[in-house]
Amino acid sequence: MTLLAFIAAALIGAGAVMAAGGAAYMARLSRAIAAAHPPCGRWREVRGGRIHFIERGRPDGPALVLIHGLGGNLHNFNRMIPLLERDFRVIALDRPGSGWSERRSDRLAALPEQARMIAEFLRAEGVARPVLVGHSLGGAVALALALEHPEQVGALALLAPLTHPIRRPPAAFRVLALGRPWARRAAARLFAPLIGEAVLPGMLRAVFAPEPVPPEFETEGAVRLALRPAAAAAAAADLAHVVDVAALAPRYGALRAPGGVLFGGGDTLLDPQAQGEALARAAPGIHCRVLFGRGHMLPWTCPEACAALAAEAAAMARMA
Repeated sequence: MTLLAFIAAALIGAGAVMAAGGAAYMARLSRAIAAAHPPCGRWREVRGGRIHFIERGRPDGPALVLIHGLGGNLHNFNRMIPLLERDFRVIALDRPGSGWSERRSDRLAALPEQARMIAEFLRAEGVARPVLVGHSLGGAVALALALEHPEQVGALALLAPLTHPIRRPPAAFRVLALGRPWARRAAARLFAPLIGEAVLPGMLRAVFAPEPVPPEFETEGAVRLALRPAAAAAAAADLAHVVDVAALAPRYGALRAPGGVLFGGGDTLLDPQAQGEALARAAPGIHCRVLFGRGHMLPWTCPEACAALAAEAAAMARMA
């Protein structure tokens, strides 16, 4: 073996050892995150994955189904659920690919596919015509479900929802903007927990701005579940599919489900006028209310107003 070949082989071997060590370190971080925030509910198998969910409140009450946004999990609704469980059957789920739910293909990140998976979940759980309470990207999924499966939706309560195309991802989430599926998976597997820890504070500030980040949110909101490789790759795929909302927007005039939208006037991620108010103009049965000075994370910062909107939507569903 020549000296050059020997050096090349040594460098390749050292790189492999370093990569293996890095992968092992990432795996340990992922296990620590999972141990800190273990599953708290049940699973339901659907085509293409399984959905992790909790159920609270009155089994015989009107059903509310809570759908979180990009990179979130069902704990995003921890402040709302206690306000609703006395009068409603409250189901909070981890959106497919997020939290402890599983999604077996990036193709299933498409909004119609996420809607289809949740529709299958609702049928399997015997949930008839619930109010869909969707936050942020969860609002887009709720709209897709209401358009694609109108017979399964009673009403909509949308909290700072994505309803119309955006020119580019919010700055805080551009770290997830990897176009190729293989690049998303590789980056998530090798770097997600480490890079995630570095960018997490900025992401949280953006999600809550102009309001401060509540000190308890990191722990009680189980935010680090999104730093595990599978969840990070799923979030990147979700971000790649926000363009799907462009196909929904021209159909809003045909929405059969009544309901309402709540937006924070200071939201720095989604524009209330270009999103919520635009939806209300397009869909006759939808109204929009904007809360002065509030940010994007309304389920945590304004749980009373969000719960009131859900209850109002439930009343609309009964009258429809």
